[in-house]
Amino acid sequence: MDFFPDTNSSKILLFEKSANYFDSPKAASRVQALLPRAKLITILEDPVKRAHSWYQVLYVTFFFMVSKTKQS
Repeated sequence: MDFFPDTNSSKILLFEKSANYFDSPKAASRVQALLPRAKLITILEDPVKRAHSWYQVLYVTFFFMVSKTKQS
């Protein structure tokens, strides 16, 4: 819990974004065991759109790395 300091007394909200927190079937029960009073919002996307978006990120990252390597 070092990454999540206790800030509830001042009403500060903490946010986190990740595309793969709930990949595992056990993830939801683990979150519930660790943070029983947490309120989570999960947004589910069309898997095809998500895959295409991830492909674009990887393509741009690869292109940037290759072009940086050629400049060196």
